[in-house]
Amino acid sequence: MSQYACISTFGEAAASAPSNDPISYCLVQTVDNSFAHGAIASTICDKYNNNCQTYMAQYCATNDDAWKTGGVCDFASKDTHRSYPNPLQGSVSHDRDLLACGCMPTDRPTPASIGLTAGDQLLANAAARKYEVARHGGTKQCQPFDPTVASSPMVCNWSGGIPIYAVDPKTIDSDPVMNRLLAKPYVAPQLLKNIYVTMTRRGEMGKLKGTKLYAFFMSGPFQKMATTPVGVRASAKKSCERPRMLGQFPYKPCPQ
Repeated sequence: MSQYACISTFGEAAASAPSNDPISYCLVQTVDNSFAHGAIASTICDKYNNNCQTYMAQYCATNDDAWKTGGVCDFASKDTHRSYPNPLQGSVSHDRDLLACGCMPTDRPTPASIGLTAGDQLLANAAARKYEVARHGGTKQCQPFDPTVASSPMVCNWSGGIPIYAVDPKTIDSDPVMNRLLAKPYVAPQLLKNIYVTMTRRGEMGKLKGTKLYAFFMSGPFQKMATTPVGVRASAKKSCERPRMLGQFPYKPCPQ
């Protein structure tokens, strides 16, 4: 028997090796990561960097069981750090609309830029991946999670374009991502409004009746935000009151 490996099967175990699982890079940020994965674990595969946020968004959008208590996504969603930017979504600073829909966090009741926690960002990113059903324009760009590992999975992001979000009325009440989003609507008010607009335009809002999402959509505060006229408000006289397209929010809130 030959002592040499066949080239067609050489390294095939790397695909399932625990040390190459992206989760092992992304759950913690410690010196151990660098020992386990090399210097790349503290650069492009750092817990708060683009590749990890992208992979975790993809993973948590497609693995409902991971949101169960003690699951990977449940654990990651409890990260309370606020000091890192979110390369996928950016920070939330839509104070006027957050107030209008009753989405303002109770621990930050006054208008101010809302810096989401890393856990909140994961929820927003996963929701964006899970509910996107179409995109107008834009370019999809993919790359290996860890380019030094041949079996590393691909992570993909969009550059530009306008996303369209929608939900499945039959399963939305048992959807762990939506249930968490409804508990913290300030995490992704734009996404929720986008879903509302899409379901209304498709004539499918009636299919949501009896669900928690429908109750949220029909609430007075959300309706106040969702029905805001397109364009400049009649009373807008300040430079911070900019034209607003359907589904978008002001770039800069006026001083209160």
